[in-house]
This record gives sequence, structure tokens and C-alpha cells, in this order.
Amino acid sequence: MYWLYGLLILLFASTSIAGPKVLLFNSYNPQYQWTKANNQSILQVLSSEVADEDLHVEFMDSRRFSDDLVYRQVLARLYQHKYSQLKPNIIISTGDFALEFLIQYRDDIFPGTPVVYNGIHFDLTQKLARLNNFVGIQEGEAIAENLQLITELHKDEIDEIIVLSDKSSLGNFFSEKVTELKKGWHHPSIELTLQDDFSFEELLYQVNNSSKSKNRGNGKAYLISVLSKDNKGRYFSYHDDIPLLTRYSKSPIYGMWGTPLMGLGIVGGYMNNPQLHGRNTAQIALDILSGTEISSFSQNIEPQFLPSFDNRQLKRFNLEINDLPGESEINFKPETLFSRFASAIIIITSIIIALTIIIILLSAQVRRRKDAEHQLAQLNNDLEDIITQRTLALERSNRTLLKLNSRMENLANTDDLTLIANRRHGHRILDRLNYPEGEEYSIALIDIDHFKNVNDLHGHDIGDQVLQFISHTINQFIRPSDTICRWGGEEFLLIMPMTQLEDALNMSERIRNLIATTPINPVESITISTGISAKSQSTSINELLRQADLALYQAKTQGRNRCIIWSSDSDQLKRPLD
Repeated sequence: MYWLYGLLILLFASTSIAGPKVLLFNSYNPQYQWTKANNQSILQVLSSEVADEDLHVEFMDSRRFSDDLVYRQVLARLYQHKYSQLKPNIIISTGDFALEFLIQYRDDIFPGTPVVYNGIHFDLTQKLARLNNFVGIQEGEAIAENLQLITELHKDEIDEIIVLSDKSSLGNFFSEKVTELKKGWHHPSIELTLQDDFSFEELLYQVNNSSKSKNRGNGKAYLISVLSKDNKGRYFSYHDDIPLLTRYSKSPIYGMWGTPLMGLGIVGGYMNNPQLHGRNTAQIALDILSGTEISSFSQNIEPQFLPSFDNRQLKRFNLEINDLPGESEINFKPETLFSRFASAIIIITSIIIALTIIIILLSAQVRRRKDAEHQLAQLNNDLEDIITQRTLALERSNRTLLKLNSRMENLANTDDLTLIANRRHGHRILDRLNYPEGEEYSIALIDIDHFKNVNDLHGHDIGDQVLQFISHTINQFIRPSDTICRWGGEEFLLIMPMTQLEDALNMSERIRNLIATTPINPVESITISTGISAKSQSTSINELLRQADLALYQAKTQGRNRCIIWSSDSDQLKRPLD
């Protein structure tokens, strides 16, 4: 019996020795679409040679901690402990942060282990020259190619190209590239501008109010190099923020990163392909594991940036496909009738061919001719019924999709005129803050004094500009944790989490004074009245809003251009129905 146990142990031990161990370091998290697509391609190629249990994946989340040295040291200690007993045969890294981490710590944590990298922007030639067993694929950039593309596509429509970047390490790298390109920029009618110090709200306001050139169409075009954080430290989400930018932008926006940007409203550009990066990187790793010397590879393999465009945006900005570079990839083309019903057409064609053969065979048999004709007629009727049913089903599906799209559009949280949160979104925030165990918060209901006179004297266009000015001024003045909503007409609701009444009054007074002392041509002056209430004074959201409304009315009755905190005396006032 003991010899049988020993044999089983040997069998299990032999199966556990099997394949190589691979460690995959990712600079970013999997919510970043470039990393997600790149990883999927790497894992797909590796799956043929590497068992699932021998593949270890780490996401370093460097978009949020790109310049945090302490974070990098903490990661080093974590991986030192985690992989002290588990030694990979090869390491694959994606992105600049992961490679720089390995350049610094590889020989301490994974001494001598080969590293295959991809997605690299920075020139690390000098650092890599001092190390052995590093090889990979540069991600590079295509700023110059995209600038040339934009000038050719919009040569008669724009007078400025704005390259968007930020103050991260990668953003500074791209900003330096643009600065170098500006030195040699000699276009006679198009200016090249670098913009890397802005908040998301400022950028959204800018693209929505892009001034048009007198004789050159939209006047501006944008190129996204990298956007990680704005100057307020707000994390930039491609998936959530790019659609908002492109939706309100009056100018075309281009980019270089295919998967994270394509389909989110950008026109396109010379773009890289993370899937191709991933497949090539994984294949190099497999070749090294199979015995190929790492020195036989070029240390920095150049990437490809290929022209890729969104057909919907081409139509939006009146761009012709014939004007695009050769072999351009056109995404989101309208579905053709054949592609839409391809399966049904193939099935029908196959059935018709089969029926034709049957008819030819039956024609030789006169005695069974009538039965065959009856069968053919029945089959044709069945086919027509199938086609009719499928057509009706597709039409119903299309109608359902249109209704859903319309409903989603109506549920948008942004006020179209002022581009701040709307009343629906404000209610959602109040619901979230109003849990019994939640922190204290205050609200301020703001109303523009004599706004009807502005519309009557200057027209509704000026009135709209006043609303936009008020909302933009307040939005720029308040804290990142506060929210300003357009509550209706000329009323705004300011929600201030974790704010006592006295602090809410101070904030409201500063806003009131700022607006009262800022001229808005052609209106001589604008003042506001404000009613303030706090969660501690009420038992429900409706009561909280009612108190703020009564305080606002009290501010109006006392002469306007003032801020009033609700008190029990306010309940003695009866606000008119209007």
C-alpha cells in the first residue's frame, strides 16, 4: 500500500514541474481599455504554452500614482515578499511605469530574469544599455503624423491646432515633443498650440464655446496626446469624459490611442493597435522560453501607427473618405442589407439550390411530378413566412432600440444650456447625502434678482449668457466636493457636503459678492438672493428644500442681494404661489 502512495506522489510531482512560469506586470489597471485589450492578446497567445496556474498578473495602477516615489517603494517591498518563493522564468511588462520599475528593481527582486516589454513612450536606451536580458516593443507616438493629417484634412477650415496634454511624467514627455515640433512649425495659416494646464470643466467649456474663424469654418482642431489628471487632481476617465467632450465639442478631436478612444466621439487619426502589440510581445516571450537567444532580437522594436477613423464623426465634420490616407480603417460603417441579413440570405440560397436539385431529379419522374410541385409550393410559402417573420422581428427590435436610446438621452444628468448638473442629478445627490448616519450638509437656493427685466430689456440670448456666466462663475468658485445644479429657470441649488450653516453662509456671501461686483455686458449689474438651510434643521429632503425656499423668499422681501439662513421666523412668511 505504501508503494502505491509513493507512486501517486511522484505522479503529482511530475505534473507540477511541467511548464514555465510567466509574470505579467501592467502599468495601468484593467479598466483602462488599452491595457485590457493588450492583456487579452498576450494571454491568448500565451495560453498555448503556459498553464493558467503558471501565469501571474499584476496591475500597478500607475495612472493614479505616476509620480509617487513612496508608492513605488511600497510596491517593491510587496513584490519582494510575494515572489520570494515563486521565481518566474520570464517577465512581460506593459507601459512605461512597469518597465522603469523593473529597471530599478529587477536585479533585486528577480535577478537575471528576462524581461519583454511593450507600450513604452520614453527613450530608455541609456538605462537599458547597462542591463542584460531586456527586449521589447516601443509604443512611441505619432504626434507629427497626426498634425500633418489634421492640416491636410482641415486646411481650409481651421486656423489653430491645440494639442492636449497634462503635467504627469508622460504628459511632460509629450509636451516636450510638441514644443520641439513648434520650433519647426511654419504653416502659413494654422497655428500650433500646446495646452497642458487646465481643469476638466475649463476644457469642456472651451470645446463647447470654440470661437469660429471668420472665413475658416470651426477655427480649431484638437489632438489628444495624453490625459491622466487635470490641474485640480481630478482623475481623467477616457470612458466617461471623452464622450462628454466630443458630444459638446464644436471642433474635431483626434487621438493616437486606438482602443481607449475609438468609438467615444473622436474623429480618429494615426493610431496604434494594443492587440497587435500584445500578440507580438507574447510571441517574443514564447520564443525566448523555447530557447531563442534574447540578443537575437532588436532591443527596441518600432510600433505601427495606422490611420483609423470613426465613420460617424467623418460625416459630422463633412470629411470625405476619399481624402483620407490610403488603407485607412473606417469603423462604424452603416450596416448593409446583405450584412444585416447574411445568415438568412445564405440559408435561403442554400435551400433554393437544394430545391432546384430536387426539381431536376423529380422532373425525370413524371409519376411523382405533381407531388413534387406541391412540396415546392409549400416550401416556398414557408420560406416567405420565415422571411416575413424575421423582417417584422428586426423592425420591432429597431423600434425598441430607438425608444431605449431616446430614454437614455432624456435621463442625462447635464443641463444643456449651462453644462452643470440638472435638477434630477441634484435630487440624486441629496438622496445620497440624506442617510441618517450621513455627515452634516447644507444647501443654498440661489435666485437671480430681477432676471425677468434682463430678458425683457436685453432679450433671451443675453439672458442665456447671464445664466451661463452665473453657473460658470459659481462652478469655478466652489470646492471640488460641492455641486451646483440648475434648479429651474433662474434658480440654482448649491449642495455643500460636510458643511455647517456658518460656513455655508460664508461661502454664499463670497459668491454673492463676486457676482455683484463682476460686470456682465450689456447688463449693468447682476445680483442674487440666497436662502440657506442645513440637514440638522430638517427631517426630510422636501422640508430641507422648503426651508431654503422660505429663506430665499425672506431674502427677496428684505430687499434682495443678500443671503438668509432659515429660522423658525421664516415659517411665518407665506410665499406667493408664483
